[in-house]
Amino acid sequence: MFLLGVYLRKPGRRADPRVYDEPGEAFIDLLIATSSVVTIVAFIALFFALLAAFWANIRLLNRLRSVAEGRVMAVEREGYRSNKRGKTLAGFHELLAQTWPGHTVASVLVGLGWGTVPFFIVTGETIPGIWPEWTVPVLAILGALGVAVLVWSDGAAARSRNRLLEAWS
Repeated sequence: MFLLGVYLRKPGRRADPRVYDEPGEAFIDLLIATSSVVTIVAFIALFFALLAAFWANIRLLNRLRSVAEGRVMAVEREGYRSNKRGKTLAGFHELLAQTWPGHTVASVLVGLGWGTVPFFIVTGETIPGIWPEWTVPVLAILGALGVAVLVWSDGAAARSRNRLLEAWS
């Protein structure tokens, strides 16, 4: 919706900006303002959803480590019961194959960095001066940082996974 509003104002990089009558201008302003608010709310909701998934992964891994290290009594290892309340961990290998917390952080950084770069490039070329000049390089660096975190967390996840498999076997 935001890009539609931008396109209605200036249909091309070399095109002259269009001017509409009062209702047309009000519609475009409403379209851009509404889409901006919806985008911000969506990013906030996505942030909290990813934070919840990240926290759930950390709690699960900590619980598995506690059982593997013997800090919490495992009621039934073959059924993968892991805590005093008797909640069953359905399929230990499936749990180990889930996304690890470092992968979640890396995905967010890559998505935020490299995923939004085209948006900022297109809108910056269409409306010169709308974004500061440092925006695109910073987002590109954020994406590269995400790849570095992914490489690091992949090794850390493999080592942690191997320790858990060894302790549970």
